[in-house]
Amino acid sequence: MAKSVAKIVGFVAALVLVLGSLAGVLAYKNTTIGITRALHELPRDSVDVLILGSSHAYMGIDTGVLWDDYGIASFIYGGDGQPLWSTYYYLKEALQTQHPRLVVLEVFTASNESDYLDHAFTVTNTFGEMSLQNKLGNKLASVEADALADFVAEYPVYHGRYDELTREDFVPYKGEKGAGAWKGSLLKYARHAVPENPDVSDVTEAKTLTYKNGEYLTRIIDLLEREGIPLVMIAAPDLVSPEEQKAYNAVAELAEARGIPFVNYNLLRDEVGLDFTGEDTDLADEFGHLNSVGAGKLTRHLGAWLTERYDVPDRRGDARYASWQADADRNRLRAEDFALRETDELAAWLDRVCGSDRFTLVLHVGPAYSEAALTSLNETLAAAGAPFGAAPGGFTAIVQDGQLVYASAGEPSWVGSVWDGVLAVDAAGVWFDYEEYPFADDAVWAFLYDDATGELVETVAWPEGYDAKQASGPQESE
Repeated sequence: MAKSVAKIVGFVAALVLVLGSLAGVLAYKNTTIGITRALHELPRDSVDVLILGSSHAYMGIDTGVLWDDYGIASFIYGGDGQPLWSTYYYLKEALQTQHPRLVVLEVFTASNESDYLDHAFTVTNTFGEMSLQNKLGNKLASVEADALADFVAEYPVYHGRYDELTREDFVPYKGEKGAGAWKGSLLKYARHAVPENPDVSDVTEAKTLTYKNGEYLTRIIDLLEREGIPLVMIAAPDLVSPEEQKAYNAVAELAEARGIPFVNYNLLRDEVGLDFTGEDTDLADEFGHLNSVGAGKLTRHLGAWLTERYDVPDRRGDARYASWQADADRNRLRAEDFALRETDELAAWLDRVCGSDRFTLVLHVGPAYSEAALTSLNETLAAAGAPFGAAPGGFTAIVQDGQLVYASAGEPSWVGSVWDGVLAVDAAGVWFDYEEYPFADDAVWAFLYDDATGELVETVAWPEGYDAKQASGPQESE
């Protein structure tokens, strides 16, 4: 009898482990869903400035710049389109392990009119690895009654993902290199221009916040008052509409009544140095998110504002905060890669690439490239310090860690590796991450991978006779 019971218990235990592992694989891997894991991996009471809010917080504020410029140990704990009721439970979750010196609340979603978000936003903001009490409270506040049972169980929401599974579902942080040091910023490396900058300086009317928004904003304020933690509220700069500005005016009135500083950066765009027009726009997309350049400008202004008014320590040089330095380094390298992608001229591009030892470069000169152009190219390569010169009739060179590892005239054949996979080169092009990147016959063609960030920077070509580079993406495989 005892053996039978033991077998049953063992089977049940094994089944629970298998189902738990399966649930972990099938669960959604949206990066902001995993933000709670990153929070709980931090040393207790190590965060000095906790930043809460929506995507305008984590795309508009660069934790690396706060560290590099001010030594601020910050963490951005937010979600896509995060409503204030979710932010309240995120705050409660954070306070279980952190007691920051200051909380910064970004209030973009205070202008929301609906008491419930759509399915995707609700999943993003309620499926994180929270404690049971906060996760349940968040779902009760976020999900309508007819869908609540599925959201509480979670598995019915994501059980159909079998056909969508990729390698990212089986590894922490989707397998991104250095993600263990992540402090919450999800910066965007793109540019999106608009015809003119929004101007809401003449909008003085305040519209009443919805009852639910007002209730949870008040709960956030009350909780921080009880904890003795100062609060600063900000409106991140975006493509603000008059209606959104009316909501920010209502937030400003509440902040004044409660003695809380509120900085509306939509009214300080010129002071910060932001411009949403032209080719150097500080916007990343049509939704009004800042790009990494704009985020750097906003963050430097915010960092200066905070350090002038609050006692926020400079943690640089403290061994306990090494992961903040790693996070800043990663953000900085990604910004450099963005600048590289924006570099059109071949000579300037090669100067940047050959001047660093952190890249894997596959450079191919097509067989139709003329000898006259090849002579000029070799002069450019030599001036950039490239460890090779190109030969006529088709040439391929591969450089890793600043060293030439392969060179071939004619049809190449090489197999090597980078941080997150196998890299193969043949006569047709480069194979990487199950994609083929085909060579160009009449161009200087390049595949560039950043070994420090573990990311593909770009594949580009400079056709003979053209100064500006052209994008060269993957070819669909059968």
